[in-house]
Amino acid sequence: MTPHSLAGCRVLAVDDEPAILAPLRDSLSDAGAVVTTAANGDHAAALLSERVFDLVVSDVRMPGLNGLELLARVKREQPRAEVVLITAFANVELAVAAIKAGAYNFVVKPFADEALIHDLANAWSLVQLRREVTELRAAGGGPALPFLVGGS
Repeated sequence: MTPHSLAGCRVLAVDDEPAILAPLRDSLSDAGAVVTTAANGDHAAALLSERVFDLVVSDVRMPGLNGLELLARVKREQPRAEVVLITAFANVELAVAAIKAGAYNFVVKPFADEALIHDLANAWSLVQLRREVTELRAAGGGPALPFLVGGS
């Protein structure tokens, strides 16, 4: 994995624990991301109204708007963004609910920075590919022909 695998990616990192948020911000920045932080879901929701993000990394349990509620808001307001939820209180039901609601992944704390960055880099690649498809379609490269004619 390259050290700048998130180069150019706009990330919103959300966690109510400063001991988690600060190192997360630093790791994401070191990987090349442009990072904005929020200390709770309500602050994150306000930022979503002001800026566009490619990825959102959010804790699940926070005061005010929780991670699942924030996920729903991201999917409604910025559907092209991918969301990775992180939590120290994991259970299968919560993970399934998060994935069904549209989360890219569900990560349990404590997590290895390298593993999270790798996961986010994969999500960033997906965002970039979707953007490229949208741009190609807008430029006239619509859906493929239903048949192919060729010769040699």
